[in-house]
Amino acid sequence: MYHDKRFQVDEYFPFIVFNQDQISQASIAGILMAKRKHMRHLPNRIKMLDQEALESLIRRGEEGEYLKPETPAEQNCFDILRDLQYVHGHVQGSTTARKSLRKEIKSLMYENGAFTLFVTFSPVDFKHPICLYYSDTNGRTMTELNTRFPDVGERLRMISSNPVACARFFHLMVDLFVKKLLRPTEGGGLFGDTEAYYGT
Repeated sequence: MYHDKRFQVDEYFPFIVFNQDQISQASIAGILMAKRKHMRHLPNRIKMLDQEALESLIRRGEEGEYLKPETPAEQNCFDILRDLQYVHGHVQGSTTARKSLRKEIKSLMYENGAFTLFVTFSPVDFKHPICLYYSDTNGRTMTELNTRFPDVGERLRMISSNPVACARFFHLMVDLFVKKLLRPTEGGGLFGDTEAYYGT
């Protein structure tokens, strides 16, 4: 990370990087999946697709129109999309990645039983000096920030203009909670022995 946080405060940079990362991952980790009952007929159904209907759906989608089938040919396109899934479990933010998270949670429950504690974090970032230090673009030290604590308006501007700082601060809080309160590798923490935990 640059000292002046030039990429953190750029409003387009995170979205561009995330999109490019998704495209890169999807191009090397995607597979097609279908239920067994559809496998025999899907190749022929794809061959028989009406290209004009498909191009019409693509064009209307690019124009921002809410898509719904208007002809039997378009309905056939929708049916194929329903029966054929493009699976990309390694792509962050994809539907399959979310399904994988749910499967991991269910596996933990099968192995260790139902969870006994649910925790939701909601740290007040604009009041915490660490988050303000992460989001500051003027090069101020933690001591300087504590000596002259910014007013509410300045703090809100600092936080809202630097989402990366908020994410780093949230990650730090979660890490501290796991390491200092749960202590899964140190024989138990504040809530006793931690057999398993899962965070999303």
